[in-house]
Order: sequence, then C-alpha cells, then structure tokens
Amino acid sequence: MVLGVLLLAPEVGVAQPAVGPPPGAVSGPVPELGLRTGYGFDLRAWSLGVAGRVPLLPGFTLLPSADYFLATGPAPWQVSLDIAIRPGWWRGVYGGAGLGVAHGRLGTAGARTGLDVFVGLAPPLLTQGLLRPYVEARWLLVANSSPFHLVAGCNVRLGR
Repeated sequence: MVLGVLLLAPEVGVAQPAVGPPPGAVSGPVPELGLRTGYGFDLRAWSLGVAGRVPLLPGFTLLPSADYFLATGPAPWQVSLDIAIRPGWWRGVYGGAGLGVAHGRLGTAGARTGLDVFVGLAPPLLTQGLLRPYVEARWLLVANSSPFHLVAGCNVRLGR
C-alpha cells in the first residue's frame, strides 16, 4: 500500500526558478487592430479604414480589413479577408491574397466579389512592441478590372 501511495502521489521536488520571458516582454505573436488611410486610384478618392492582424502559423497571418472611400456617388466601400505570407529572408516584407468585396463605382450595381492581391512592408514592432506601422499596395481583381489602392496604417497589439 505504501508503494501505491508513493507511485500515485505528486512528485515533491526542490523549488526551481521559473524559466521564461521577463515581465513585460513579448511572449509571441498576438492579434493587432488599427486604423489606416489610403488612396484609391480608380476612384480618385481617399479612404479611411480599419485593419487587423491575427497570427495563424509561423509566417502566416490573417488580415481582415474594411475601407470606406470618400468619393461622390454610391457609398464606395471594400472589405477584405486575406492571408499574408511573410518570407523568411526579411521579416518586414509580406504579401498574399484573399477575398475582397467592393461596392460603389467598381461594379455596375451592388457588391462585387474578387481576388484581393497585395504586397506590404511592416517593420518590427515599435515602442516596446506595442505599435506596428505598415504600408500596402492592393489590387482587387474583379470583372475585367483591377483597381489599385495604396494604404498606410498603424496597428496596436491587443494582448501580451
């Protein structure tokens, strides 16, 4: 019976110091959210929007975004859900593709869906790992056209 108790009892050992990052250090990729502005060359209009970053796997990030264009006519907007791939040779460069839905002057009526393709540049996190500025060049490949949109923004980390 004593042998059974010893085998089933929790292991008792000498306390060892915790191993891990110091308090306040970045522990790994976390979601980000931020504001951005840009210029839609086909609409000849500025845009305001929001964008996020959700890490999926090392080198792969989900990028949801929504932009409203300050143009005349039917309220032009675009929402996108993209996957970014970051090459290993330089962490600041990324690119990818996803689904884009646009409304406004891009289509004849209603919303149009197409392939959203982009390349971007984002330096490592700034201000002790809190802010990430970025610039992106985006094309929405829809119905025999490919509107070009240049954006710049800054995301904030949502956790540690």
